Amino acid sequence: MLIIAFCIFPIYILASENKEGTPSSIITNDLKQRVDEYSAKYIGTTTTGASVIIVKDGKIIVNNSYGYADLEEKKSVTKNTVFEWGSATKLLVWTSVMQLVEQGKLNLEEDIREYLPEGFLTKLQYKKHITMLNLMHHDAGWEESYADILSTSPASIKPLGETLQNFQPEQVKKPGEVVAYSNYGVALAGYIVERISNQPFYEYVNDNIFSVLNMKDTAIHPLQADNKEVAKQRKLVHGYEGNNKGKFNRSKNERIYIGLYPAGSAIGTAEDAARFISALMPVTGDKSPLFQSNQTLDEMLTSSKFYNNGLPRNSHGFWQGMYAVDVLEHAGNTDSFSSNMAFSKKENIGVIVMTNHPVNLDCAMVYQY
Repeated sequence: MLIIAFCIFPIYILASENKEGTPSSIITNDLKQRVDEYSAKYIGTTTTGASVIIVKDGKIIVNNSYGYADLEEKKSVTKNTVFEWGSATKLLVWTSVMQLVEQGKLNLEEDIREYLPEGFLTKLQYKKHITMLNLMHHDAGWEESYADILSTSPASIKPLGETLQNFQPEQVKKPGEVVAYSNYGVALAGYIVERISNQPFYEYVNDNIFSVLNMKDTAIHPLQADNKEVAKQRKLVHGYEGNNKGKFNRSKNERIYIGLYPAGSAIGTAEDAARFISALMPVTGDKSPLFQSNQTLDEMLTSSKFYNNGLPRNSHGFWQGMYAVDVLEHAGNTDSFSSNMAFSKKENIGVIVMTNHPVNLDCAMVYQY
């Protein structure tokens, strides 16, 4: 729970109405020190290392590194340290989907079977068809096992389409009926991007997101075949488990490989993640480099799924959080790493937290339910 508090801390610290620096009562020049003071309570006690970045109006105003990337060798976390994004990778899928929507190549309300090989989905149980919006909202009705998508062997990685067919979950609910977090559904959306663009999903992301935003220190291929330098840097950081008393053990699994990789395989620096988040909230008068028009960006970040009481829940795959300021966010964790990305488009401020320590419960799941 302390790690969860660490994830959501920046949202509370940036939550009041004073407009002098940040949207809080903390002026920009004091923000770094305040984050340092807060982080000091947890680095070395509940997590070994972390990177924290705060961006506002397209600029990084806090870029702090804490603790160790390699505890045994006493190698510190630096700005060059790469972290596994985990489920925050899903934001790259939804951005890719909306790029294709903008180009008129994909309809969010079309039966997804129109974009898949004939007979691809073999376990559908309901006549109501699944749409891309169902995949975005995690309400396609699938029941799946998380164990199916993880492996300790790089030899287990197969082409995305083959992996999707091998690990199809049962459909146990009618589409749109129940929200149940689905890595399979997100990976399927990535495969649809692959089919429409006629290139592997990782190549599409590199061409249309990473290259556009100069994210040279991020990879998404499950073996980092798309960025050899990231693969090299990944060997320099280790994941750890702890007991909240400052005693840490290196994770039993040095690496975990994700076959359904669009759902959680991105690895990169916090600075690169900040470039991505900044592109989702361009300064007034500027156009996001990710889209031909900010109208598409606005559509993507507009509420598209609501709770039964009418409160907003999801914006085309971006989970919504309601604090003193409304935010869009996604967290993620792998076997040994955790991340959280949250931003307020209205206030033009975002927070990225990355650690080499697993969170017992995904922050995003806490927010959702």
